Amino acid sequence: MQEGPPEETWLDLEKLAALIYAELEPASAVTHNATLAGRLSQSDRQIDVLIENAENQTRVIVDCKDWVRRVNVVDVGAFASLVEDVEATGGVLICNKGFSKAARSLAANKGISLCQLHDVASRKWQLDVLIPIVWTQVQLVDLGVGFRGQLAAGDSFSTTKAPEFRIDGRTIDPLQLFVDGWNRGDFVLRMPGHWTAETPAEVITLEGNSRYVLVHVEVQVATRARLGYVTPQNSRGIFEVETGEYRTVHLDPDSTLLQPPEDGWKEIGDPSDLAISTRGTVITLDEVRGITARWTGLKSMVRLGD
Repeated sequence: MQEGPPEETWLDLEKLAALIYAELEPASAVTHNATLAGRLSQSDRQIDVLIENAENQTRVIVDCKDWVRRVNVVDVGAFASLVEDVEATGGVLICNKGFSKAARSLAANKGISLCQLHDVASRKWQLDVLIPIVWTQVQLVDLGVGFRGQLAAGDSFSTTKAPEFRIDGRTIDPLQLFVDGWNRGDFVLRMPGHWTAETPAEVITLEGNSRYVLVHVEVQVATRARLGYVTPQNSRGIFEVETGEYRTVHLDPDSTLLQPPEDGWKEIGDPSDLAISTRGTVITLDEVRGITARWTGLKSMVRLGD
């Protein structure tokens, strides 16, 4: 009979925690099974995972509990004493079985983070994690191109097709230039509203005369934003119990985005107003709709001379 993979142990949990924190904090030194001198106890203390950042002068210790029960308030008190003894600037308690209400209250008052690990490759440490997707669609709802300038009496233009414009002697189509730039993503018009741009050019009248004018483009931009929650695929990371944030740098976005969101999509207003912490993992999709445009006639944008 073929044996299955070996049972994952407390040591595997510690090593996984060290791996994840090394991925999340590449500027820090992450050590598994470290030893620190206790200032109060006057003895060496064993640390499951030590995270030190010389630039920020931080020392965070991580304690991993591969338990069949929840962490209680006594456990948090003991860990808080360890944090104080080794003069750490922060502490993280990891237990996938969860934490009692009193444990959570004491941890919050002591500045201790309560976390769980998630690894889809593990049979033992998988969580039902959901991460938000913010999908913003930018749409061009109106586009107008015209010009203004001092013209001579008798100058005339067609009202059914665009006049000929020139810049530095080169004939241009300002409408098509804008459309091409929009479809390439050259314009960062992510906020809804009215936008105007101008450029100097020559315009050729029906009589063949050249006049210097300002060509301007007016656009009306609208946005549609939706919010959904999906399970991260091929991922490992840290889930913070109190904030509900999931942090990871090991994620397959393609397979993650193939899933339909849990409970579907929800229409939202301005995505910047969402109460989603930027410390967690958030997938943002910015879709700029491609456009085609045509001349619909010149608007009253021309100021004729005397």
